[in-house]
Amino acid sequence: MNIFNHTDLNKLYHKEDSLEKSISNVIKRFPESEQHFSNNISFYKNSCENRSKELEAMHCKIRSIMYLLKLKTDLLRNKRLEEITDFNEFKQEMIGIQDNITSLKETSKRELQNIRKASEDLNDELKIYYNEKLDEWNQSYNVTTNLNIYSKVKTKTQQSCKEVKTFLDFVYQSGGCENGWSKEDHLIFLKYRARYKNINDTAIHLHEQLPDISVEQIKAHYEWHNKYLELESQKKKAIQIWKDKKNLQKFKNNFNPNSNSVKLSVTNPLSNNEKIREKLQHWKNERDQKLIEEKQQERQRLLEQIEKERAERQKQLETKQLVGEWKESKMAFEQYQRKTKQLEEDNERKRRAMLANRLIKKFQSLDELHILKMRQVHQKANKQLAPRAQSGPIVRRDPRRVMQPTIQWVHKVKSLNEGSTGLVPIIASSKLAIPDWRKNLF
Repeated sequence: MNIFNHTDLNKLYHKEDSLEKSISNVIKRFPESEQHFSNNISFYKNSCENRSKELEAMHCKIRSIMYLLKLKTDLLRNKRLEEITDFNEFKQEMIGIQDNITSLKETSKRELQNIRKASEDLNDELKIYYNEKLDEWNQSYNVTTNLNIYSKVKTKTQQSCKEVKTFLDFVYQSGGCENGWSKEDHLIFLKYRARYKNINDTAIHLHEQLPDISVEQIKAHYEWHNKYLELESQKKKAIQIWKDKKNLQKFKNNFNPNSNSVKLSVTNPLSNNEKIREKLQHWKNERDQKLIEEKQQERQRLLEQIEKERAERQKQLETKQLVGEWKESKMAFEQYQRKTKQLEEDNERKRRAMLANRLIKKFQSLDELHILKMRQVHQKANKQLAPRAQSGPIVRRDPRRVMQPTIQWVHKVKSLNEGSTGLVPIIASSKLAIPDWRKNLF
């Protein structure tokens, strides 16, 4: 019959107390873990929703570009040039499609690089936070041995990698990697920040591009981005240091026969050497397998690169052929336009020549008619009058006779004045005398 002494009972009591405290602590941590899990689930759902929205937007852009490109290629391949009214506008549309394709490719590459970078950061953070714990959890200790197992000093991940925690807290407090700005505005800010090294120039020029954001907000965002880059650099350095330490520790564990895992087991030295050789052989096999996989991946990457370049060259040839067909069709259309224009100009020239000849003939006939009329008038003016028959004897013309009386008048006056004794002046006669109403006028 087993008899427990007082010391064993105290040990059991203390163990029971510690177990109850552990259980109570675990129960208390259930709401925190539930909140943590709910946050992770909500983050995952939001990520899935954002990814679906981005995919839908990308698909819409691709479909719109493909639709416009299909319309243009159908016009060129089917030789329907008569539907193209303005070649300059058609050229601008083709250039716009090309710019949209180029911008879409650049945006996709940039987003892919950002996603890969974020994935690498998350993997590194997971390794930093959980790999040490996983190694400890996976270790199988032989608690029945009588060896003195030294307690490990467990360093918290937050203390060993405080740079990572500081960076994550800073990003979380800032509302993301854009400090609450939209991705488009933040990308424009990065472009202007790279172009202008001075904060004032960057703020002024960016405010002209984005008037809804004030200069003070841009300056604050500039300072925030400087701090973001500094913390990110510190985080990367800490991760690199952790990787180096991890690789060094792994190398020591693989080649050091006095490792902790060996210390914890009490076995024969020959079996320890055998286990070490097995571990070395296993490590070599893993290394060789890893090298083979890396070579295969490199070969696959080269094949994909070659296939991608071949597809790119094929696409360039198709584009070149399409552009050549478009140039030929454009040249044919321009030649047709030139011929049509030349024919129209010739017809217009002939019409104007006929009209000019008709008007010239008309004016010539009018000139001839006018000349004929003028000749007739001139002939009438120069035509001599027929001589009149003289009714009396020829008399010599004398201007002085104008104021002298005629012979008939003299005889008449003489016959009338024969009975008078004296001469009477002509002015005294009643017929030739000055009237009374005229005497007072002079």
